Amino acid sequence: IPAARNGRDFMWYTGVDASGFVRIGLATSPDGVHWTKWQGNPVLDLGAPGGWEDVWVAVPGVIGWRGGFLMVYSAVGSGDLADGSPDDIGVGLAFSIDGIDWHRYPGNPVLTTSSPPYDPAVDAHGPWAPDLVLEAGGRNLLMLFESGAGLGLARAPVEPARRPGGRSGRSRLHRAPPGRPVPGNTRTPAAVAPPAWRRLAGYH
Repeated sequence: IPAARNGRDFMWYTGVDASGFVRIGLATSPDGVHWTKWQGNPVLDLGAPGGWEDVWVAVPGVIGWRGGFLMVYSAVGSGDLADGSPDDIGVGLAFSIDGIDWHRYPGNPVLTTSSPPYDPAVDAHGPWAPDLVLEAGGRNLLMLFESGAGLGLARAPVEPARRPGGRSGRSRLHRAPPGRPVPGNTRTPAAVAPPAWRRLAGYH
C-alpha cells in the first residue's frame, strides 16, 4: 500500500520459519524498490495452539479501511494437517490502525472450505490467497480467492459507519489519523470488520 505511514510504502508478506510454521510479516520502503523488514515481525502471529490457525497464517490481502487497514488472510490448523494435506482452510479478518498492531475479528474464520454453497469439485483446497475489493457504491466488499478449480468470489455487506452522535452514514467510511480511534466507533478495532461473508456460486 503506497504511503501507508509517514510517506513509506507498506508490504505485508508470508514468512516461513525453519520448522515450517507460517506467519505474516511487514516490510516498509521509501520508494517501492528498497525494502526493510519490520524489526518487530511477525505482525500477525499464529493463533492459539490446537485452533484453526496454529500452523499457517499466510497470504495476506490488505486494503485501507475506516481510518486504518483491513486484512484478509488464509490459515490452516494442526488438526487439518494431521493427514498431510490442508483440506479445511479458513479465511480470517484483522483490523489495524497503523498497519503494525493487528486485531483479529472475534468471529473468525469468516469463510472456510465448506462454507455454503459448497461444491467439492470446485471449492476443495480453498479459500486461499484472498484479496479484497470495495464494490462500486461502497455497499459490499468482494473477496477473491483461489481454490482447487480456479478463482472464487465471496461478498459481504458493508455495515454503515456510525457518525458522531450515533447516527448511521450510509456506506460512509470514516478516516482518522494513525493511532487514533475511528470517529463514532466505540467498539474494539476488531469489531469493525463485516462478518457476513457468503461464497457466490458460478464464479470459478
